[in-house]
Amino acid sequence: MDKPTWIVVADSSRARIVQFEQPDGAMTVIRNLVHPASRLKDGELLSDRPGRVQGGPNGRKSGAKGESDSAHSKESDRFARALMKDLRDASASNTFGAIVLMAPPRFLGRLREHLGSLESFVADSVAVDLSGVRDLDLPAAIDKLRLG
Repeated sequence: MDKPTWIVVADSSRARIVQFEQPDGAMTVIRNLVHPASRLKDGELLSDRPGRVQGGPNGRKSGAKGESDSAHSKESDRFARALMKDLRDASASNTFGAIVLMAPPRFLGRLREHLGSLESFVADSVAVDLSGVRDLDLPAAIDKLRLG
């Protein structure tokens, strides 16, 4: 019997790993992963840093925008790395035969950066955000992408 293909539906704060059963095509959720830090507001991510500077050069106000982008970027990267480690651990147990990555473009890039030994398992990757789609509606959303 062939090993199943796992479909990873993710964004920077949550991921679902699903597979479709043969021959009926029923979807099984293998894992649900959540990274709450990616959902925090800028101030919560930077709460241990000094406050904003009110006056910068030329009297302009400066803030922590660059720092907050960096903080969110680091959390997103941390989650992508953890997700890929989870998949590498599963691949070591011969749990799946292939993976399909589905994520918004920026996070999909992060996932690809951390593939490592999983690169040979990637059957496809799709730049799409299905993370908000309910489990019940996910099979139809994925099927629509295959037909489109």
